[in-house]
Amino acid sequence: MVNNITHEYNGTTFILHHDDFRLEEFFSDINLIATKRIFISTYIVDFTTPQEYSYIHDLKNIADKGIPVTLVCCSAIGQPDEDFKKLVACYELVTKTTRNGRKYGNHSKMILMEGYQGYIGSANFTYGSHSNIESGIMIYNTELIESLIDKFFYKGLLNSSHLRQLYNPPTLDIDYIYKINELASSLKKSVDRGYLLGTENEVLDKLKDLIKVNFNEINKKVLKYNANPFNVVFDISNIQTNLINNGRLEHDDFEDFDEYLMELLEWCEETENFIFIEYESKGALEYQDK
Repeated sequence: MVNNITHEYNGTTFILHHDDFRLEEFFSDINLIATKRIFISTYIVDFTTPQEYSYIHDLKNIADKGIPVTLVCCSAIGQPDEDFKKLVACYELVTKTTRNGRKYGNHSKMILMEGYQGYIGSANFTYGSHSNIESGIMIYNTELIESLIDKFFYKGLLNSSHLRQLYNPPTLDIDYIYKINELASSLKKSVDRGYLLGTENEVLDKLKDLIKVNFNEINKKVLKYNANPFNVVFDISNIQTNLINNGRLEHDDFEDFDEYLMELLEWCEETENFIFIEYESKGALEYQDK
């Protein structure tokens, strides 16, 4: 028997854990309050494990509350139920398969809960990890978690040429608001430093993506949840043009853009709350089926 050990150093929590249901506790109701999305990477996913012994079944219920879940594994055993397939985005990343059928590929173990906490360590996302002695790092810095999601998932695992999608649930309405929120938040961070430059490709790419957002269609979606439409009119393409042609923005344009982003972020937060209330009461699956 090995005692559970926690070691704090410079704001980082290192853990040696055994028989403590560490991973299961990640998905308690209180931990989900601040969570926007969940990204999980593991070696194996076993859908044949009975529900009372498997954390994997929790993911369906979490996604039905409107928290998008993305799962990347190397090997999946068995089949989930149909509701799981409709709610959880599940991928298999295999780089090599031997003659006897053994798969090699994703072996990383991560749980990243955007807006709340994360875990990177040795534990697989299986019941067996409850019995094993595992080690890992707990992350509570939300900015670091966002960065890891971007680099490890979007630019890493989910960008691999070996990736194969097992289950692809339809996009939930909340996902569109998250995307707008991400774009506006990223641009707001650039604005907050006091300047924007036309030479910054990342800024120009974010502007380009925000210009593509069809708020007429988005407003139709959010009205289903009794949320207010976003009716602020602002010519983002003018900001993009000025940056490209002049290299930076004039003071008035800069101030106007900053004000627009603040209004957009406030609307995103309010709209997310409206949608979450409906998902919690009726379930995301009901709205998705409609």
